[in-house]
Amino acid sequence: MNMDDKLKNILKIRPLQNTVITFRTSTTEYRKLVKNACLSELKNLVNVEMEIEQVQVKIPDEKQMPPMPSEIHKPKIGALLKECSLVEEGINLL
Repeated sequence: MNMDDKLKNILKIRPLQNTVITFRTSTTEYRKLVKNACLSELKNLVNVEMEIEQVQVKIPDEKQMPPMPSEIHKPKIGALLKECSLVEEGINLL
């Protein structure tokens, strides 16, 4: 390879090098801008002043509420315990 061929190769590669250099600088600038934007958003979130509005609790009208059941249905634990004791007696007999 003579000197002219080397020069031709360098001249072919130079536009690609310029593109890479431009891309590298633009990406570093983009990273800096994004970092600054993210930091400012984070500072805004941390340093926000919150205002609590006066809110009145809405209590439903008694006329619109369904009536409370007069009897609370208790679970039939007695029947369940009786059935368990019968099963236990049956197991003992076996």
